[in-house]
Amino acid sequence: MIYATEDTFDDLIQHPLVVVDFFAEWCGPCHMLVPTLNRLAKSMTDVRFIQVDTEIFTMLSENYDVKSLPTVCLFQNGIEVDRILGYVSDYELSSRINALKEKNHV
Repeated sequence: MIYATEDTFDDLIQHPLVVVDFFAEWCGPCHMLVPTLNRLAKSMTDVRFIQVDTEIFTMLSENYDVKSLPTVCLFQNGIEVDRILGYVSDYELSSRINALKEKNHV
């Protein structure tokens, strides 16, 4: 998992498929989601997994209209194509990622 900053974010999302986890340290559901993200990052090596701390990088949160946590945004080649609000299971998140991979042959 890559920790993004306001300086690195735009470059990091320029990849065929990127999962961005917008989180905060105080957020319980955000902490619950981390093991899922870590497992998927290990098994889906063709997908880039990024975390953005919304308390530190507030401009990124505002730019992407993040209003609840966790918010997971899926990007393809720098463009947001899906968004998941709140905690989701391994199955739900991997299904959404795999659907994008199949649709676009990533």
